[in-house]
Amino acid sequence: MIDKKIKRYNKEIKRKYLQGNSQFSDLLSNPTAASLKRACIELISDQKKSDFEVAKRFFDFKENGNYIREIEGFGIGKFKSITKFLKGESEYIKSHVALDLVAALVSYENRPYTKFLKEYDYTTKEDRKEKIGDLSVLEISTNLEGEKKTNSYGKESNKEQKKNFPLKKIIPFIGIIVISTSGYFFYDLDFANRYFGNCMVWKNNHYERVSCSGEPLEVPFDKITMLNFKKIEVCDTTTFFRNDKPIVWYDKTNNVLSYFTYPRINPVNGKTLNPITQRIINSHVKPCDSIKRINQ
Repeated sequence: MIDKKIKRYNKEIKRKYLQGNSQFSDLLSNPTAASLKRACIELISDQKKSDFEVAKRFFDFKENGNYIREIEGFGIGKFKSITKFLKGESEYIKSHVALDLVAALVSYENRPYTKFLKEYDYTTKEDRKEKIGDLSVLEISTNLEGEKKTNSYGKESNKEQKKNFPLKKIIPFIGIIVISTSGYFFYDLDFANRYFGNCMVWKNNHYERVSCSGEPLEVPFDKITMLNFKKIEVCDTTTFFRNDKPIVWYDKTNNVLSYFTYPRINPVNGKTLNPITQRIINSHVKPCDSIKRINQ
């Protein structure tokens, strides 16, 4: 079972990778063992000490050895977990040593893992729900029992008053509070799933929310994806970047490009989308006038 903190580290690194704005984005857009080796060689050439130490741990460099040659001769099988992770074929990388290398390649700031543990709050909303669900009635009642009960004048109550207010009468009341509080957190989600469906299905160029039925192109409902992920048509006047960051992603299959508005996978073929680059725009995006003439 993968540690909760490692899972969060994986998710943050994947989110950074999908933004597609790292130094090695071109090499990582279609990750292979060969492209990863080239990116790693460029990484250690930058002479950033912390990233070199990360590479040193992953490749197990020999002291005063030829590091570039060691990377070139490194077994391609050892990159398998990384390529599968970046392509979306696996959700997690278990080794934080390998994760640290990926974090360096995608320019994730809170790296390595030791820094991530110190600076990142990995407590998610789900974690907080679990804590509320695990709240023990006995623990609450014990705390209440330990508190001093005072009268209206602020003086400590006597033993007779304590006997008249037995703990066993409090426990059912506290239990109701805990159950009601837990229900508050889950009500909205349960209500939405019951009446609107907890799946979504791809329809031409967007997702629509549906009840789960197992039909093709159906996936678990994700609010962010449904609101932001669309397939679009582009031409030379399309805005592809904002603040020098890509806002369009693409998939190239059989030399045909499809364009989307959010970093996810192509719903039709399951391939991880690549962030748009100027090279792709120059070589594949057509002038708007020529597209209009074709459609007339």
